Amino acid sequence: MIQLILNKKNAQMTKLVLVTLLALCSLSTLAKTQNFSFTLNGTINTDSGLIRLMPIGGKEFYQTNLDSLKCLIVNKKFLITGSIQNSTAFMLRLEVNGELKYISGIFL
Repeated sequence: MIQLILNKKNAQMTKLVLVTLLALCSLSTLAKTQNFSFTLNGTINTDSGLIRLMPIGGKEFYQTNLDSLKCLIVNKKFLITGSIQNSTAFMLRLEVNGELKYISGIFL
């Protein structure tokens, strides 16, 4: 008799835990997507030009604001700031006088 009561209590507790977990999972999908800020700075062996931060893959793989991250090189230095929602693979592209000069390897 005592074991039957304990089994009913365990079953009720298990149901309660499962319902709570399901509710929490549902709420987490409704949560606002968090953006992570970043800063990329460096020194390059050219006095001027343009550095572009290029995400790898099509727009279906990354948020649309990533295609416009670029900055001018001033005194061999560059600084790019922005925010991303997820881990994204990138390459750097160097343009001097509108001509492609260099593309980096892929990095995260």
